[in-house]
Amino acid sequence: MIARSQRVAFLKVLAAAAWADGVVETEERNRIKVLFNGFDLAADERGQIEALLNRPVEFDEAVALTKEFAGALATPGDKKKLLAEIEALLGDEADRTPEERELLDHVRAIVSSHTVVDGFLEKVRGLFARTLYSRPAEEPQSREGIDRAFLLDVADDHPGRGIDLQRICSDYCRHSSMEDRLRILDVMFQKAADDHVITRREADHIYRVANLLWISNPEYHSIRDRYRDRIQS
Repeated sequence: MIARSQRVAFLKVLAAAAWADGVVETEERNRIKVLFNGFDLAADERGQIEALLNRPVEFDEAVALTKEFAGALATPGDKKKLLAEIEALLGDEADRTPEERELLDHVRAIVSSHTVVDGFLEKVRGLFARTLYSRPAEEPQSREGIDRAFLLDVADDHPGRGIDLQRICSDYCRHSSMEDRLRILDVMFQKAADDHVITRREADHIYRVANLLWISNPEYHSIRDRYRDRIQS
């Protein structure tokens, strides 16, 4: 049996990754709790996981939690123990529901990928967007209209607006692919550079938005570097 701290670290990663598409639905939360409820956590530990499920998690925080998890599961033996414990929680394979089988597939992907932080997050982000954390199709909206509304909403970066900005970015994640998010980040830099200078405040605001859109640091810098000569030092 693995240590309780290892279980908690793993569940934190799972909860953080659930926010990759901008929202955690009730069904998603319930599937995670299949493991949550089977791990015999203390009240304060349960509270830590609940807190992550109840508010948006930024990409940088997910990276930090993944590093914590990587440190907790230091050996291949630890990974095998975690998988064995989760498989036992889900019961015999023949008796598992399709949802439980799907959840176990994602758990295996997480445990096998955790040693490379950015690679792990890319893999999980893609997996969850396609299957476990995908939602029924919504009413189609104009891509141009969605992008225009988002740019208007994030243009104002006055202090104390953190919660609103999280909500706006989470909603945009629900209606956009990673390709859309990278493109909109480039547009933000273009607009900031219209007067030939990107102020430090503008650059910091764009970075904050990039984090809330779950854009990794390598992806962010690949776009930022195109405007490097216009950013105030």
